[in-house]
Formats: sequence, C-alpha cells, structure tokens
Amino acid sequence: METRTLGTLKVYRRRVLPTSVDEELASNTERNRAILAAICDLPSDWPVLLFGLTVEHAKHLAVELCMKGIPARAITGEMTRTTRTHYV
Repeated sequence: METRTLGTLKVYRRRVLPTSVDEELASNTERNRAILAAICDLPSDWPVLLFGLTVEHAKHLAVELCMKGIPARAITGEMTRTTRTHYV
C-alpha cells in the first residue's frame, strides 16, 4: 500500500481498507467474469449466496446472473426484513 493511500483508510465493519480497494475490485471486469463463470458452472439446483463489495456491485452481479438465465437478487438494507428473509 502506498504511503499516500494510508491517509484515506477508514474503519468499516471491523476492517480497515481504503474505499478505493472496494471500488477497484468491484470494477475489475476479469474478476467479475471469473466469479460469474464459477457460479454458472455450479449445478443449477445449488443455492448460492454471493456477497458484493458494495450494494451497486451486488446489483450488477445479480443483473449479470439474470441475463445468463440464473435467477438472482441483490439483497440490501434498503429492503424490508421480510423481503430479505424471503430471498435468503
């Protein structure tokens, strides 16, 4: 980690990472393709719980999975507890 990056660290849910790390990983096309390919290779009757790096990343992955014919939902804190429980 570069010295200039150390000044932008924030504590988030008991971890310390620069926000830029989440953004960089979420926008990494090769990484996202590998994640999606790994899920697509699983048996269709296997339930999968995938955590995105951000809410937007989770929504993006859910859309990509749906476009590949795999039912998916991004579960976020914006949903009611009942809705979250239903999808999980």
